[in-house]
Amino acid sequence: MTERDPTNSDNWSNDRIETAYRESRAVLDAQQQTISDIDDKATRAVRITVLLLGGLISVWQFAGSVFNMWLALCGGVSLFLSLVFGVATYHESDLILGPTESYVDQLNYRPRSFERGWEMDLVDSYSGCINDNAEDIEFNGNLLLGQQVFLIEGVFLFGLAIIV
Repeated sequence: MTERDPTNSDNWSNDRIETAYRESRAVLDAQQQTISDIDDKATRAVRITVLLLGGLISVWQFAGSVFNMWLALCGGVSLFLSLVFGVATYHESDLILGPTESYVDQLNYRPRSFERGWEMDLVDSYSGCINDNAEDIEFNGNLLLGQQVFLIEGVFLFGLAIIV
């Protein structure tokens, strides 16, 4: 079982490939933590938005004449968009944390397609995973930013709706 175990230092043909593997594995672990943090922030912001929206709708029912209707409507739309962006951020997360099913199948059923050896191929496949994950993290970061902007905008517009 340890013949091809990448975590065993004795199984690597040279230190450079082993170091590349270990660094790639560390990057994949850090990417998993990053997306977990983004998901956590999105979930918390969705909870806050739901509470704000529920509270503001309740206040609207009791004191609707206090609000400027158009600003309150725009604020409500912004808070709704914040919810949509938050849910999309949470559900969009789809990181690759290691070798995929198709990679393992190829390794099992077509072992000759790995002419450079398992070490080089594993490290090479990690570079593709890291690249795909970086794109997902960037997209989720942009969705989270949109959620936060719409949340702040909604709160600001509702505040203006009371003042004006």
